[in-house]
Amino acid sequence: MRLWICIFLSFEFSFLARGATTTPPAPTQATEAPASYSAGLQNYQEGHYDQAFTAFQNYFNAGHDSAPLDYNWGLTAVKVKKAGLAAGLLRRALFLNPDLRQAYAALDIVLEGLPHEWNEDPSTWTQFRTQLLDKLTLNQTLLLAWIFFCLSGLLLVRYFARRRQALRDQKPLPVFPSLSVALAVLFVFSFTISAAKIISLNEVRATVISATQLRTGPAAQDNAIFDLLEGFDVSVKSIQSGWVQVELDSGQVGWVPAQTLFQHTGHRRLW
Repeated sequence: MRLWICIFLSFEFSFLARGATTTPPAPTQATEAPASYSAGLQNYQEGHYDQAFTAFQNYFNAGHDSAPLDYNWGLTAVKVKKAGLAAGLLRRALFLNPDLRQAYAALDIVLEGLPHEWNEDPSTWTQFRTQLLDKLTLNQTLLLAWIFFCLSGLLLVRYFARRRQALRDQKPLPVFPSLSVALAVLFVFSFTISAAKIISLNEVRATVISATQLRTGPAAQDNAIFDLLEGFDVSVKSIQSGWVQVELDSGQVGWVPAQTLFQHTGHRRLW
């Protein structure tokens, strides 16, 4: 049992150490940030939203990416009437840092102002992802699994030690700790959440930043299926010659131009 605990702890902390390096550190003061990022913050504060938008965009295009950048750029996008891009940027900020609570409120406001494409209910996976997984970090889910595993394991180790001693002394056996069973169930649940979070992190998603048509193939000559409005969240399946194959939560698959999408998950830009 102790051996398995050590193995599990090594596994957990390897993920924790790896996850701690995925999100770039955010500047605490404008003076610590690079010039273009500081210029964006200053222009936003002064009400020069077009200049702020350009500064944040240039900083992003130079290869920089962080939750504070995406959040501030998203707020600026709202000011310059680019609501679809704002939704994508705020989703990106939350992907990089699910604890950025002010981004949730900003995203809700942006989405409320966007037209809804249809009244179809989201899939179970979509509800599970948006209501739970997107609000948790992988470190948090693994930490919960580790806590439940250790508590359950300690209770079981203690019980079997007392049981062995009772058998040696020919005394009544101790009562089985039902709490350890409950903790074991919580461990399985939290570990399942961790596995689902890993799957979610590996899923590439994008936001429609300008209204477009979902087509049957990667060309403007292919038949249009229906319109996709800005702000819509889609899953990326493949990329071909400036076109992206996407899948909707309903299971519908089609192609849209890459320039109409903003990738808001994944740590490597695909277009």
